[in-house]
Amino acid sequence: MKQDFSITCREQYHENEPLNYYCQECKVCICGKCGQTRHTRHTKVDIQQAADEQKLKMMKILEEMKADMSDYEMQMEKTTESLRRSREKIAAARNNVQTSIEELVRILRKHEAAMVTKLDVLNEAEERDHATQLEHFQS
Repeated sequence: MKQDFSITCREQYHENEPLNYYCQECKVCICGKCGQTRHTRHTKVDIQQAADEQKLKMMKILEEMKADMSDYEMQMEKTTESLRRSREKIAAARNNVQTSIEELVRILRKHEAAMVTKLDVLNEAEERDHATQLEHFQS
């Protein structure tokens, strides 16, 4: 199906000529007169054929881009899942650290209380010994 394009040539003396061809060497649309003069030895194709070929190329590129997008979306999902797992591991590690520190503090407080008690007992014994020695010196 050939479409009638209302675009006309811009070359001098060709202004009313429709652009019905495509010069493959120059990559431009041309009219019949340009095809017989400036582009006489160039490979020319019907403009509709050139448009159809370009549409096919664009469709192929579009399909490749869709496939690439799908790959990128999968990579994004994997990265997001990896981030989620990492956050879970970090939260678990943080919880483990807090629990361990709390347990160590509890053990140290218990040890502190035991040591203070021993020191109090030693202090009392020292004071008794001192009092006994003072009594002994006084007598």
